[in-house]
Amino acid sequence: MKQVSVKELSKAALEIELKKRKQLFAFFAVMLSVIVLCGIFLTIKQGFGVFSTVPVAFVPILMLIKKNVSEAQNELSLRK
Repeated sequence: MKQVSVKELSKAALEIELKKRKQLFAFFAVMLSVIVLCGIFLTIKQGFGVFSTVPVAFVPILMLIKKNVSEAQNELSLRK
């Protein structure tokens, strides 16, 4: 799938893209929260292990998604 810059999108397409990005961010944040809770539970039950540190690996991905959302929001606010 080809990545399209937000600067190349029309205003209507940008609004749709922003909605998609917000939904992706919300979904990923919920899933990361579940992984964190599972990691805490496993740490309490079985002690520190590999699954205790897995959520840390996904935090940069969440930050990247948040950056993409803010980029689309900034572009949309410039066009209004």
